[in-house]
Amino acid sequence: MAYVYRHIRHDKDEPFYIGIGGVVSDDNHSRAKNTRSRNKLWKGIASRTDHDVEILFDGVSVDFAVAKEREFIKLYGRKITGDGTLANYSEGGTKGGHKHTDESKRKLSKANKGRKPSQQTINAVIKANTGRPKTRAELSRQWKPVINIDTGVVYEHAGIVADLFGINKRTLRDYLSGRLPNKTPFHYYVGGKVIPTRKPAPKKPLSRGDNCNSKSVVNSETGEVFPSVIDAADSQGISVSALYQKLRGKTKNNTNLTYA
Repeated sequence: MAYVYRHIRHDKDEPFYIGIGGVVSDDNHSRAKNTRSRNKLWKGIASRTDHDVEILFDGVSVDFAVAKEREFIKLYGRKITGDGTLANYSEGGTKGGHKHTDESKRKLSKANKGRKPSQQTINAVIKANTGRPKTRAELSRQWKPVINIDTGVVYEHAGIVADLFGINKRTLRDYLSGRLPNKTPFHYYVGGKVIPTRKPAPKKPLSRGDNCNSKSVVNSETGEVFPSVIDAADSQGISVSALYQKLRGKTKNNTNLTYA
């Protein structure tokens, strides 16, 4: 069962974020309490003031939680659109603050197929990121514009696309660069031209026993067997090192993958 939460800043005693969690399974409100996986606007506010976590609805259906999230975001308004106090980038209803299983990804993909952020949201996010001081990390790399070849909309850089469409930023960059097969309509757009995504370089076959990455991995939910950790990591869109740590028990394994 899902829940809806809000964050209230102490300095102004007003809500500054609305979210949902527990969409796939009970997470004991961990998403509501999480402070790491947040956008830059949220982190900017949280760095200046303490905040409270308030659970607005608990043990409700996903559809109800999604509807209420959108309703409260509309009620309080968002900073990037200039009509409210919230640090939310989107209009809500598309993310649940958890790691999705393969089955939940398929269900959410089907439910969100054809759904696009409004032009007002797109313009507001682009405006919010245009002309602002660049961070040290941003100055260390050269941003490239990104285009949605289905809609023709051009974004200043991949970070905006990731925030708008709920895609992991590192995974999106891997799609755009060709390190992973591109499953999105997004491509780099440089000099008025669409830059085709390079095909991923063929993997060098690993012989069993070379290292732990050559061990077979199985998806306990689907029964699919992968010949190596590398192939299994690609199927989930996560790094090999991160999956290796999960399989070894060094970090929490929130996937359905185990050594065969």
